[in-house]
Amino acid sequence: MSRLTFQFWWQDQSTPASVRSGVSLHSHTSHSEEALDVILQHTDCSAVRSFARWVEGRYANRHDGEALDWSRAFWTPPLDPAAALAVERRQITGLQLHPLVSLTDHDNCDAGLRLQGQRGCTDVPISVEWTVPFGRTLFHLGVHNLPRNAARSLMAEMADYTACPQPARLASLLDHLNGLPEALVVLNHPLYDEARLGPAHHGLLLGEFLTRYGGHLHALELNGLRPWPENETVLRMATDLGLPYVSGGDRHGSEPSANLNLTAARSFPEFVHEIRFRRRSHVLFLPQYRKPLAQRQVMAGCEVAARWTERLHYRLATGLTVPLLPLVSRSVTLNHALGVRGHS
Repeated sequence: MSRLTFQFWWQDQSTPASVRSGVSLHSHTSHSEEALDVILQHTDCSAVRSFARWVEGRYANRHDGEALDWSRAFWTPPLDPAAALAVERRQITGLQLHPLVSLTDHDNCDAGLRLQGQRGCTDVPISVEWTVPFGRTLFHLGVHNLPRNAARSLMAEMADYTACPQPARLASLLDHLNGLPEALVVLNHPLYDEARLGPAHHGLLLGEFLTRYGGHLHALELNGLRPWPENETVLRMATDLGLPYVSGGDRHGSEPSANLNLTAARSFPEFVHEIRFRRRSHVLFLPQYRKPLAQRQVMAGCEVAARWTERLHYRLATGLTVPLLPLVSRSVTLNHALGVRGHS
């Protein structure tokens, strides 16, 4: 294989002779808290907006006109760690490859920690998608393969930075992570403008972030839930920066990751070495990447909506997390929430 390559499965279904394993990076489980306000900012789906207005109205009625603060609301993906691992492994073994799967929940590494204690899961790395505030925006770093004996303390330090960002502290943390030879630090979906600042402003902040901290990063992500023109731009960025690119499925539902890394490595530490020190990466885009992005997002949303009473949560001003449903109505169905007549 060439040093850095990518492949579309629908154009070429051959596998390079040296490849032994498929690697799934950036995959979420029920331990991940997904911000609802971000979805509402970005969605054009009328059903989602109708549901949000219904929730706001019911909340105000039950709380003396108080407005619901969507920044405190979040949803959790439908698959627990074992089920998420199984979905990713099944796809990779279907390609006749050895599966290596890194589960990266938002600011939470419990999935890997818990799975490592189960039979057949000792090779699962302890990983996280770390939220990194920077200026007026947020960047997300996939931090893979933390050492088990230090994972909790490192996670606490990362959480402390997220809650109270200080540039000098970020440099120190990234330097520490970079000093772990078997860890991999990836800038996930670099062009995703979560703060909705606009491409120009986001691009300026991204450039500043890379200028300051790019030396601590090991790769940029080609994201399985971002459109191809955006990934093409990331390809050019990686070339300009002299960094490898890697896959990142960003799976939240039951559909397996839309891209994988193919590698000669037989273990996750070997894969990390291949990316960090040999600068080799081969990314495979799978058939689901060809589906319209909106269709894939709606499918994932429907999985959450089907059990929304269990998946939607709200963090009170006291810090206590409670299900969103009791704050809205004593008894309600999703059909009623979307405007179908019923009782509550």
